[in-house]
Amino acid sequence: MAAKQNPFKIFSHVLSASGELAQFSRFLSFEEGETIISVDDPDDKVYFILSGSVKITNFSLKGKEIWHGTLESGRTFGELAAVTGKSRSASIVALERTRLAEVTGKELYALLREDAEIAIWLLEDIASR
Repeated sequence: MAAKQNPFKIFSHVLSASGELAQFSRFLSFEEGETIISVDDPDDKVYFILSGSVKITNFSLKGKEIWHGTLESGRTFGELAAVTGKSRSASIVALERTRLAEVTGKELYALLREDAEIAIWLLEDIASR
């Protein structure tokens, strides 16, 4: 029987070694142009980009799109809303076919409590933005 492929292999050794992260995750796929999350959504999910890329956007009061940047494989998004409990501060749209792993804020907290290395990795990832 073939070994199960690790969906987090593109991440640092800390995440790729975490069997708990893969156990908690739900795996989702989005096509180019699909909205993954919308600004002001009241959801607490955290997303790990396994493949593909996304853009982070908002709209001005006049309706003009404001592009905040892009994230590619090996990055995360959504952790701020999961940690603060506040609504989404931006919209995330797939720039190409994108595969994600999703965990809830509650599941993220459980992982962070169990594994300080994951907590440090996440802080470093957030700080790098």
